[in-house]
Amino acid sequence: MQDERGSTITRLKEWMTQNQTALKGAGVAILEASYSGSGDEGNFDGVEALSGDELPRDYEVPTEIETLLEALADDLATPGYQNNDGGGGQVRLIVDTGMITHESYYYSVERNADEYREF
Repeated sequence: MQDERGSTITRLKEWMTQNQTALKGAGVAILEASYSGSGDEGNFDGVEALSGDELPRDYEVPTEIETLLEALADDLATPGYQNNDGGGGQVRLIVDTGMITHESYYYSVERNADEYREF
């Protein structure tokens, strides 16, 4: 729902503003929430703290923030990402700018017809 999404985004942005200095001090540049799935099963893969070089950082993400990121990822996920060969995506909180981004993908199998013959 749009209202819930807006509320979640507002809460995440407020938390980022309040914790920006502490996150930078811990070397965290990005908080990345990932989801993936296939065969009709979708999963929230968790939240990872990343440095500016996108290397993992030792930072324990508060449960409340992980819960908000999971809800936002679920809301933003491309419908059907978990079907067939699957797909997934990431919601990222960018510490320097306070921006929230979403990227998604899905796998597809391409079928190329060979020649047709009758005997």
